[in-house]
Amino acid sequence: MTTILVPVDGSRPSLNAIEAALDFADYQPIDRLVLLNVQVPIVRGRSFMSDEDVLAIYKAEADRAFADACRTLADRGVRFEVRAEPGPVAETIVRVADDIGAAQIYMGTRGYGAAVSAMLGSVAGKVVSLSDLPVTLVN
Repeated sequence: MTTILVPVDGSRPSLNAIEAALDFADYQPIDRLVLLNVQVPIVRGRSFMSDEDVLAIYKAEADRAFADACRTLADRGVRFEVRAEPGPVAETIVRVADDIGAAQIYMGTRGYGAAVSAMLGSVAGKVVSLSDLPVTLVN
């Protein structure tokens, strides 16, 4: 069973990663396509928010990130799953890939987290270094 994980953030590179995964499916069938959105945990101002407020923010951001990807896949009749989780981005991507038994990760090289990436280092580069799986980077 071939399971592919595609982290998405709503950016053009993450949509391109979905297209690349679908191109791969032309050569080897994909049994399971999982889209993942990772939200960086809210730290600043957290004491002024309820747990429900924080979850609502995570959900709204994940819904925004998934919108174009889900529409693209649905329009093409592709079955897929979505998963949203808060956490450190690269580490969460690698953990989820392990949790779902992914055979490969397809991801964009640059997303909307550019300012965060500049401070914390490249998420894509971190995923490549942390994961034992093949990681296909798409611009």
